[in-house]
Amino acid sequence: MQCRARPLLDEILECEGISLLCQDISEARAWKENLSQFQNRDLFTSGLNEQALLERYEHDFQLAKRYNKAFSLIMAELKDVYDFIAHGIDFETADRLLKVVSDVCFNNLTPNAHIGRVDKTKIVMVLNNTSQEKAKTIAEKIMKESPPVIRRLGIDEYNAQMMTVVYGERRNFNDTEDVMWTRFRRRVK
Repeated sequence: MQCRARPLLDEILECEGISLLCQDISEARAWKENLSQFQNRDLFTSGLNEQALLERYEHDFQLAKRYNKAFSLIMAELKDVYDFIAHGIDFETADRLLKVVSDVCFNNLTPNAHIGRVDKTKIVMVLNNTSQEKAKTIAEKIMKESPPVIRRLGIDEYNAQMMTVVYGERRNFNDTEDVMWTRFRRRVK
């Protein structure tokens, strides 16, 4: 309960009593948590939005570095096929492209991993306790499963393959999250 007390004053400002207002705030915490979870979600992909994903990435990278655990990242760039669909077909189909490819990525997600969208057309998978070999297997699986799903949107076979998927891991103890992120951004341009 949250209570607020205020004095009741008469015309000459003498206190005649106290007014109490009490509110039940037991559900407020649950509503606040639901709201924060909703604010961290991307509307198109159901993954994390850019800010939440980058915060999660930095946190998980630091944990992997501290405990010297495997840490990998997979980034799927859909800019070329997204632009082809947006300019050649329509924007709704281009937005559905983001959803269907993120669903493929969700299906290949490892335990204790996160997925989100950055820069409008990049779907990023943050893979904790995952080696580069496992990340390579997941990336190849995404490259194999995505074109048939994209073709169901009415896209021809050649244009459905216009996506780039890169993977990698934390290199050594001196590697930082900024250097790793820059390495990935440079690869998908």
